[in-house]
Amino acid sequence: MILFNWNKLIHHSNNESKKFFAILHHITFDSLPMNRKDILYSVQGKDFSGSSYLLQPEQLFYNFKTYSTQEWVEYVKLASMRNYNDYRISKDKTLAAHITNITKTSNRLLTLKDDKISFKFEDAMEN
Repeated sequence: MILFNWNKLIHHSNNESKKFFAILHHITFDSLPMNRKDILYSVQGKDFSGSSYLLQPEQLFYNFKTYSTQEWVEYVKLASMRNYNDYRISKDKTLAAHITNITKTSNRLLTLKDDKISFKFEDAMEN
């Protein structure tokens, strides 16, 4: 599990998907830059902590090529709308769809049912 702040992630990635996923990889695996030209070099030592969470962020990288970049970014963005403290209390891993104004989704990583958005790689987890 990782805790992160969506706004910090977007700000430091400059809305570039390659940098976005490099930073997310850094947060997930505590990876270090290879050299000064490495994308991570410019964000080394930055604080990305926040109250948003991903329970199995490793799955993002293990299954990366199976889904589109757009699907992954949407997955992380919607996950960022959940608060970890709420999860600790309720163990509810879903997101209320009315918060996002989403009424349907074609994202294969998300399931919308009964006004709740479920996250594919967190569905199978035990509470």
